[in-house]
Amino acid sequence: MTLLQKLDKFRKKVSAVKKDAVNPYYKSSYATLESVLETIEPVLEELNIGFIQKIQNMGLYTKVYDIDNEEDNIDSITPLIIAENDMQKLGSAITYARRYSLVSIFCLEQEDDDGNATLTTQVLNTFDGSKIIYEDKENLKNAINQYIDEKNYKLNIDKIMNYLEKINYTGKYQQDLTIKENWAKLVDYFAKNNK
Repeated sequence: MTLLQKLDKFRKKVSAVKKDAVNPYYKSSYATLESVLETIEPVLEELNIGFIQKIQNMGLYTKVYDIDNEEDNIDSITPLIIAENDMQKLGSAITYARRYSLVSIFCLEQEDDDGNATLTTQVLNTFDGSKIIYEDKENLKNAINQYIDEKNYKLNIDKIMNYLEKINYTGKYQQDLTIKENWAKLVDYFAKNNK
């Protein structure tokens, strides 16, 4: 079974994470990192899926992999955005990024109740490594279509976009999952497996 097939099974078993904390400033509730981990870890263990998270170049690197085949993996980098040089704020940004990168990758229902001051613009890497902002799904679709054309893949773009939407790649707060190398891996997988 591939990682994508395992993730599909995961999403059938786990769809939401319990909000177990309150942000008094915004008078809203949210799921803590502990709640996210308690929700996902038993099912990940059952399906032989692992993940690691580490700081890399002022971003949080998250890699989800198939324990049976570690080369089958999905990764993302969430920028750590802090307004000033303050270790306490950096620690909060790391915890926030860990929580939301897991919520995003595993497509858990979770509102961004305490993320009112974070960057929500989607950023994708262009083919030359520079950054470009994608503000809507149509621009993302065009970028993926361009990639398909460049690779000479015979793929149905609508089928790919439906899958991306199903797993929440283009959601408002998923800038870490709209990075080109992540959707490119999925497109390459579709092409390799004649999806």
